[in-house]
Amino acid sequence: MQPRKLNLSIASAAMLPMVRKEPSMSLAAIAEAGLRGGADGILLHLTDERWLVREDDFEQVRRVCSEMDRSFQLRLWSAGPLITTALKFRPDVVCLTAESKIGSPQSYGLSFRGNLGQIKSACQRLKDIGARCYVSIDAGLEAVENALKSDVDGIEFDTSDLCDAIRGGNLKLVDERFTHLSSMARYASRHGLGVQAGHGLDFEAQRLLARVPQIRGINMGRYLIGGALMHGLTAMVAEAKGIMLHAGSGLDGLDARRQACLYRANYRGFREMDIIMSSFAQAVVPALVDPDLFMFEHILEMPDHDLYERIRSTNEPEQGLHIELLTNLRDHYKQSRWLCQ
Repeated sequence: MQPRKLNLSIASAAMLPMVRKEPSMSLAAIAEAGLRGGADGILLHLTDERWLVREDDFEQVRRVCSEMDRSFQLRLWSAGPLITTALKFRPDVVCLTAESKIGSPQSYGLSFRGNLGQIKSACQRLKDIGARCYVSIDAGLEAVENALKSDVDGIEFDTSDLCDAIRGGNLKLVDERFTHLSSMARYASRHGLGVQAGHGLDFEAQRLLARVPQIRGINMGRYLIGGALMHGLTAMVAEAKGIMLHAGSGLDGLDARRQACLYRANYRGFREMDIIMSSFAQAVVPALVDPDLFMFEHILEMPDHDLYERIRSTNEPEQGLHIELLTNLRDHYKQSRWLCQ
């Protein structure tokens, strides 16, 4: 059985004003950050609203996915003009869905009523360029049967109702909807359809769906983008605060940088890294000068989870200018990891 895939939808990021105004925050840069975090694919919404996601965005994100050997995916309505546009971008996967606007608070499964011929034709055109075709549907038997008739490669169950029940704390309703969705996933998989799930998911819903072995793909977006703004913001604010604390203090350049490093080391993304980095920084930073100080600043720029894995790894550190500091950081972790327990 193929490993499960996590696909990151970045459509909601397109609505952030800074994505258009800050060169370092393009959709392609956001896609790359998501892929470096472990996403298996990037999902973009193709709609008529090109003021949000422009043609060059699609090209740049597709290039990033290709360079990192990950899947470039599109979500779109099955209307003819959009299919023609999608063919131009040569996606790896396309998910056909109900017509909606980017950022809409709800997404709905595709209706086959009166649209079966159009959907079947769209899927064939996509398959002709080597793309896999999925349809987003409600978790109902009729919808699954219609998906089978349309010759798609797979389905994405719209999990909005399940997620609403989870957030509402209605355990009976959660159990009913989860049991039904699980049954439909087994049925679809048994008949040869790939099964994915998406819409409204958070970590709690994701953990629940992970108990269904037939669901091989999870599509998430708004929750992850929102979480990145909240949790990634800590490091950014810590750096800005460090600058403010020492502005006009009379400290020379090295002392100001050391103080900023000490401050940033105290405010990482999670408790274990707070403990490891702050205790290490207090021990070594006061005596650091360039190039070691520069290397430690570079280490602080690494994503927390990447750095944490490097610290805990038993493999030889990757060659680089910061290899000595990283080796010392590993030794410090071995001696003080009991603090994290």
